[in-house]
Amino acid sequence: MNIAIFDLQHFEMVHVWHHVFNSPENKISFFTNKSLITKISHSSLATSGYKSVIEEDSDSIDLFFQKCFEHVSVNKIEVIVFNTIDVHYKSTWKFIKQLNIPVFVTLHNINTWLKPPFTLNRTALGFYYYRHKMISKTSGLIVQEELFIDYVKTKTNYKNPVFALPHTLKEAEIQHPVNNKLVIAIPGAIDGHRRDNDFSLSVIEKICSKNKNIQFVFIGGIVGHLGKKIYAQMQELIKKGCDILHYYDPSSNKVFDEQMSRCDIVFLPLLVETKYEGITEIYGTTKVTGVLYDLMRFEKPCVAPQALVIPPTMKSSVVTYKDEDTFVDLILDLESNRNKLKLLLINAKTNSEYYTVPKIKKRFLGNFTSLLSDLSLRK
Repeated sequence: MNIAIFDLQHFEMVHVWHHVFNSPENKISFFTNKSLITKISHSSLATSGYKSVIEEDSDSIDLFFQKCFEHVSVNKIEVIVFNTIDVHYKSTWKFIKQLNIPVFVTLHNINTWLKPPFTLNRTALGFYYYRHKMISKTSGLIVQEELFIDYVKTKTNYKNPVFALPHTLKEAEIQHPVNNKLVIAIPGAIDGHRRDNDFSLSVIEKICSKNKNIQFVFIGGIVGHLGKKIYAQMQELIKKGCDILHYYDPSSNKVFDEQMSRCDIVFLPLLVETKYEGITEIYGTTKVTGVLYDLMRFEKPCVAPQALVIPPTMKSSVVTYKDEDTFVDLILDLESNRNKLKLLLINAKTNSEYYTVPKIKKRFLGNFTSLLSDLSLRK
């Protein structure tokens, strides 16, 4: 099979698709940009076989899509998967409507793509118009969590097949370090939008005032003026004696991987209900956070908001909080009672097996290739 993967943002998802389809009988092409191709070249994908069409700095988006279309024709691409589409809707639709091969789209925001917006805003309506056109051309959709398949089938009007493919996967066994302090990682961009950073900083200050044996490690880029404001608040807490570290490397996943590997537990201060282009999306119901799948990749337990729907496949390694007091008590208890932490780590290791390449392939690949065969016979 000749398959093309389009993504200009999410290396992790490109990584998953490559591992699922990486075999002698398949040929893989990436339609991507310099940032992702750099990450690919510094990853385990570097020595594997793939072709690529790269968006150059001087390219307009339409010129990039023209090069992609030529690649599809010359290399006899049989199917194309669009991992991330959240800009250039009109140009993407112009490209898709030229294709006479099966097209699949990964939905990051289910309501935004499958439900019309209740607005008179012309820009929002224009975006939805092109999203709707793209959806009408798809042979199937990809969601990032199995729970979402039922949501699409029962809460929307989409009728074609829906497949689940996780955001990341587990490739290797993790050697958990023995830390003197309880090390808590907080992955994700520091942007003031998707994370409840006021909550995070407040509980960190409370915890550090009661126990100095706990370290908080932020892993993510500082985005916008809100991110800079949060970072400044972090520096003030450091001056007060809080053990806070921050790591980020935009050109490689190495730093992220190192810090996730060395932590004891992950803190996910997610704002569960959010909006995308004015449309309500709910993490765990219509939208996924990649952090949950990073937990499985690194075999880590997590502390998450009580309102977040946790997939059954990882529930036993996630503990939840409802407010600041329950969070503070929970963390202090884990620090003083390492046996509880050890049990969570064991559960995380067990749960992570569901996300290994062989098991993902077993769940996904047969059904996906079977659909492609059916579509080919219908031509």
